[in-house]
Amino acid sequence: MSSDALDLLDRMLLYDHAQRGTAQELMQHPYFAGVRAAEDVRRREEEQAAGQGPGGAANGEGAGAGGQAAVYFAGEDGEVEVQRLS
Repeated sequence: MSSDALDLLDRMLLYDHAQRGTAQELMQHPYFAGVRAAEDVRRREEEQAAGQGPGGAANGEGAGAGGQAAVYFAGEDGEVEVQRLS
């Protein structure tokens, strides 16, 4: 188990609720950095596919155009891998 995972568990399992982090605080923990990066990539691709450029006109260009589904993976190194589903 990684040191980030252990640190997150330590913070989540504190008996004293005043010292224990809130869910919102804990989601900002470095352990979830890859998840946040994958979500950012997914959100950008959705915006590009929807054509949310200036004026909001749909142009049909960009990653994910045509409604193609994708799965986003965040590696331990923080790199995001996108796997297109056919």
